[in-house]
Amino acid sequence: MQVIYTESISTNYHGIFLAKDNYRTGHDEPWDDFDYKVKFKIYYKNSKQDSEQLLGFVRILKLDIKNTFDYFKKFGIQLDEKNFDVSNLLDETTISLPLEVNFYKKVRVLFESDDERINIFFNAIRDASYFIDEKEKFSKFGGYSSTLMREGSTSEAIIEKGYQISLGKSLNTSKFRVDIAFDEDKFDDLVLDFNIEKEYGERNINLLIGRNGSGKTYIIDNLIRTILGMGGKKIDYPYFNKVLVSAFSPFENFLTVNDLSDFYKLKNTEGTQKKVNRNKRIPVNKYNYIGFRNEENKFDKNHPKKRSVEAILSIIKYDEDNLWWGEINKKKLLEDTLGLSIDFDGIFILSKKGEFISIDEISFSDSTHLDKNKGLFFKKKNDVVALSSGQEIYSYLIPTLISEIESETLLLVDEPELYLHPGLELGLMKMLKKLLKAFKSFAVIATHSSIITREVDREAVNILKREGNYTTITLPSIQTYGSDIESIIAEVFEDDLETKIYEDVIDELIDEDAGLSLGIINQEFGDAGLVYFISKNSDENIEFED
Repeated sequence: MQVIYTESISTNYHGIFLAKDNYRTGHDEPWDDFDYKVKFKIYYKNSKQDSEQLLGFVRILKLDIKNTFDYFKKFGIQLDEKNFDVSNLLDETTISLPLEVNFYKKVRVLFESDDERINIFFNAIRDASYFIDEKEKFSKFGGYSSTLMREGSTSEAIIEKGYQISLGKSLNTSKFRVDIAFDEDKFDDLVLDFNIEKEYGERNINLLIGRNGSGKTYIIDNLIRTILGMGGKKIDYPYFNKVLVSAFSPFENFLTVNDLSDFYKLKNTEGTQKKVNRNKRIPVNKYNYIGFRNEENKFDKNHPKKRSVEAILSIIKYDEDNLWWGEINKKKLLEDTLGLSIDFDGIFILSKKGEFISIDEISFSDSTHLDKNKGLFFKKKNDVVALSSGQEIYSYLIPTLISEIESETLLLVDEPELYLHPGLELGLMKMLKKLLKAFKSFAVIATHSSIITREVDREAVNILKREGNYTTITLPSIQTYGSDIESIIAEVFEDDLETKIYEDVIDELIDEDAGLSLGIINQEFGDAGLVYFISKNSDENIEFED
């Protein structure tokens, strides 16, 4: 798509036109942002249009250049006396941002909701929201704060949400449904129902429950790929700033960041010698994976140790930047949550000299002396606490989850109860509920846990049942939120349909005519065994003891 810097729009050309902000206004001089002249009017005209369409205002910042107007006119390819092709000047040293979020709605209408044409347009003008993954780099451009970020939090919101709006994502994420159609010959359609407006039991977590092989992991993987634009299907879902997947099974194969990067490089590159074409990007701002696989996608049991230390540093940085204005204290939340499973006085990281350094004494800006590969250590009365395998996984998972979550994150967790005893499962749910509420985020969890199920409203509990080659998806008939474990096990996990070991033993004893009495049964079996024994005998066959 051609981009033209214009002093008078010509009917001979079509594409994107950039003009000084005082173009056609009668004002003598363009706007000056603290010595930076970067504010443009932006128009669009295709080959079929008689006249151009004004889209609004956009600031275009060039690295080490204060006057973008003069730069375009000096180095652009002259088409005529008043028009200059600047397409090649809009490279990685350039970034732009509109003044209003409605700019993205106009672009969506202009290109009739065609994602590919929308991507080509934003790639051509180097839109900051489209190139949000380069934010760390372009935020260091001279004049960034005084020009692109002149409107402060409004500008920040435009960067985070603008591109998503152009794709038609709703920003109202307090109550919504995500409808997913799978292979109709193999799966029922899935409905994820979220509602944080509920007075009791806000619905910010949806569960996928089913036996092994019922398709829970398949659905999580399919959901990830669909949202990230890697599948053939398109589903309607609201704006998510970030998608985060967590899985600590040694057999999982979810997408890592490298997988995603490789996919888009492959999709965006035409020939090995050509420059990567950014006309395609992931439909969310950020994606990350938490698990055993490292940067090279290889299973590495020590990788989570390094990630947990990096997570601690990220949490420290977050608190340094945000506690002053009342944000959630991530470090305290971390300590409180870990304290549910580990009895400790302090958390420590080893220095490269082998010294224990308390995280209370660490600053993010001064962390080069730390040995990240050794992981976290917990001390009680100056002694290092020996962790069980479950506690160790917990010490990997919790810091990384807390550090990675941001506003409007979709968290996808595969069987978090692995390695955890019931107390840790409850602690995990308490932490998740607090995190999700604080950051207005949502989660989908694949689980076998009745304890986790007890903390979720029935409308958000999806039961998967494999029947031959087909999987049905239904809601439980009972209210799971606040229910008793026995009812949940019977209803959701169909425990009442399974023959129990103790039932087999009682059956054998009855068949052997062992002269069982209620007293013996009551002594040797629990209540369920007693009820089963009575159900198998008529009153006259039961021996009552005096």
